[in-house]
Amino acid sequence: MERNPDIKPDWHYVRIDETAYWGNCDAKNLGEKLVATYAFDKNTHHYCCCVTPAYWLVYLGTHAEPEQELTDEQWEKVHTDIIEADTEECSGYFDVSDVDRMNAQSLPFDPSDGVDRDEFSDDEQGDQDYAHACEDYIREAWGANPW
Repeated sequence: MERNPDIKPDWHYVRIDETAYWGNCDAKNLGEKLVATYAFDKNTHHYCCCVTPAYWLVYLGTHAEPEQELTDEQWEKVHTDIIEADTEECSGYFDVSDVDRMNAQSLPFDPSDGVDRDEFSDDEQGDQDYAHACEDYIREAWGANPW
């Protein structure tokens, strides 16, 4: 597959309510809404054993949206649940049509400002390495200052 240098990454993020997927945890038991944040490149589509395209959503993290006032002790339990469950393994392929119906927003920065494309080869492996470097840069930025 020949790379088209005119097509630049267009990174966005989306928040998904994943409360229903959490088991019996303090956050869910306290009535908290658990929202995961994912980043993805709108200009990169994948075809995974189906005819419709998918985005690769890079898991950035989960946070609780309070439904009620919590004590410091309750917040600590919620935070512990989230920290113990947080893993990059939550990244995955999501159907483009499903993601496009969500309220995706542009990232508040351009990952290419922190990752130089010229440092990677001009082949498919270079494209993959560059994408992974951008994902790492986005994760690092989100971890330092979640938006």
